[in-house]
Amino acid sequence: MQVSPDPAATGSDPPPDRHQPLGFRGGQYVNPARLSALLGIAEGDAVVDVLRLRSLDGRPTMFERLSFTAPVGRVLFDVDLDTVSITEYLESRGFAGATVEHEIDAVAADETDAKLLGVPRGFPILRLRRISRDANGQRYEASDDRYLSDIVRFTVSASGRSQRGDAYVRPLSGA
Repeated sequence: MQVSPDPAATGSDPPPDRHQPLGFRGGQYVNPARLSALLGIAEGDAVVDVLRLRSLDGRPTMFERLSFTAPVGRVLFDVDLDTVSITEYLESRGFAGATVEHEIDAVAADETDAKLLGVPRGFPILRLRRISRDANGQRYEASDDRYLSDIVRFTVSASGRSQRGDAYVRPLSGA
């Protein structure tokens, strides 16, 4: 895993978006406003980003864009992220997700997705966005993952109501 310098220490700005060159494996920087809202942290707090290209049978299948609050993400600097399940590793270090919220939709592959997943720009892919919370309800992970729609299938089961008491199925915002 490569670690990029802390932009606050170097005087540089955080990346304008979370797309990084293929060789980038992880880094820490001061977060943009959108990410601070997702993680429920103050704008300017440090985060740890991990970008991973995952393959099945040698074929690129999934591109993960993971962002963690600094206390959680820093433990990832101690392990080769290409050899472990990040979720299982974090659980072994005391960071277990009590609740996880997933949002799945279809998007067109952007330039980065197309390059890394080996598909034409605009190719339909699946996007899974996830927010993970600890037992105290604190958000510690936000992810935006892309999957090849011709390889990966999601199966979702749910019953009852969410912990907030509202329905699991709700309209898209603005719809």
